[in-house]
Amino acid sequence: MNTLSKIARFLGTIGLMTVIAGAGVIGLGLGVKLARPDRTVVSLMGDGGFGMTVSELGTAVEHSLPLVILVWNNDRLGAIHDNMVTHAIQPNAAD
Repeated sequence: MNTLSKIARFLGTIGLMTVIAGAGVIGLGLGVKLARPDRTVVSLMGDGGFGMTVSELGTAVEHSLPLVILVWNNDRLGAIHDNMVTHAIQPNAAD
């Protein structure tokens, strides 16, 4: 489990908000907010994941969906890096 997942799991257990973490979570956050407009939705992602999904902010604006987005500057594509390490592959082009 990567650092972002650990933080999300901790924040989610306090029950004050819905926390999602990882790649593509802006889009997931939109769906969660539409399903649960009463909840604060926090999308937690690394800088690489944010760069890949930043265009989804336009959808949030179009539909007036308030999202909290926290970007973790880990200077890498964390999920890809961690997956390579897990499978004993020398990380390449993930930093």
